[in-house]
Amino acid sequence: MATSKTGGDGITYEGVGKGVHRFTCITHKPFAEFKEELNQAYDNSWIRSFITITWRDTEVTFASWGSSGTLIWDGGRISAELRITQPPATWFEQKIVWEVRQMLVRACTYARTAEIDAENKESLRQAALQTYYDAWFNECEADILIARWQVVDETTKVLAALTSSTSAVSGWYLWKNPDAENWIVAWKIVAGLASVLSIVHVALKVSDRVKDWSDTKGHFVRLRTELETLLYQMKVNPAFDLEEFMVRFGALRTRFGEGVDRKKVDFLAFNLEGRARSVAKEHYDTLKSRTSPAVIAAT
Repeated sequence: MATSKTGGDGITYEGVGKGVHRFTCITHKPFAEFKEELNQAYDNSWIRSFITITWRDTEVTFASWGSSGTLIWDGGRISAELRITQPPATWFEQKIVWEVRQMLVRACTYARTAEIDAENKESLRQAALQTYYDAWFNECEADILIARWQVVDETTKVLAALTSSTSAVSGWYLWKNPDAENWIVAWKIVAGLASVLSIVHVALKVSDRVKDWSDTKGHFVRLRTELETLLYQMKVNPAFDLEEFMVRFGALRTRFGEGVDRKKVDFLAFNLEGRARSVAKEHYDTLKSRTSPAVIAAT
C-alpha cells in the first residue's frame, strides 16, 4: 500500500511498495545550479561507490547492482523514482533511500526560498485586499441604488394612495366647493402625477430593480465577508499553505466576476462613485491595518 508524506525539508516521499520509492519537491533554483548541487551532493555521498548517475538534458538516471532510478527536472518541479529490487542494494534499502533524500534536500534548497515564499504570500495578501476593496465598492454602489429606487417606489405608492378611490371623496368635495378652486388645481396636478408615476412604476419594473440590487448587494456582502476571513487566517497563521490559499482566492475571484456580471445599466447610477469609493477605502484601510503581518494585535 502506497504511503505519501511531506517532511519539514520540503520533500514529499511516497513508498509505493516492492522497493519502489518516489520523491517530489519544488526548487526555485535555475537548472544549472540545481544540477551542480546534485552532482556535488553525489560526489560527497557514500553511495557514489555503488551507484552511478548519468545526465541526459534535464533527466538523470541512477544505476547499481540491484537498483535503478530516474530524476526529472521540469521547470523547478523535481520528480524522482528509486527502484531497489535485488541484492546487494536491498540489504541497504533504507540507508539508500535516506541518502537519496538528503541529496535532493541539498540540491533543492535555495537560499531565497523562504524569502520568495514570503513575497508570494504578501502578493496574495495584497490581491485579496484589492478584491476586498472592490467588493466593498460594489456593495456600496448597490446600497445607494437600492435607496434611490426605494424612494421612487414609496413616492409612487403614497401618491397612488392619495388619489385612490377612497381618497376620491375628498377630491369630489373639493370639486363641488366653489371656494376651493386653488385646491382643485393642486388636486389635478397630484392626480396626474400619480397616474404618470404609476405607469412609470410598472414600465420601469421598480420592484424588480429593488430586488435585483438587493440580491447584488447580498452577493458582495457574502464575498467580502469571506475575503475578511481569508485575510484574518493569513494573519493568524503566517505559515499557511500558499497553494491552498491560492485556490481559495481563485474561487473568490470567480465569484467577484459573477457579481460584476449581475450588475445592470441603471440611469439612477449618477454621482455615487465618490461616495462608494470613500466608504470602501475606509473599510480597506481598517482591514489592511488589522491583518498586517507586522501587527501583533488589532486595536
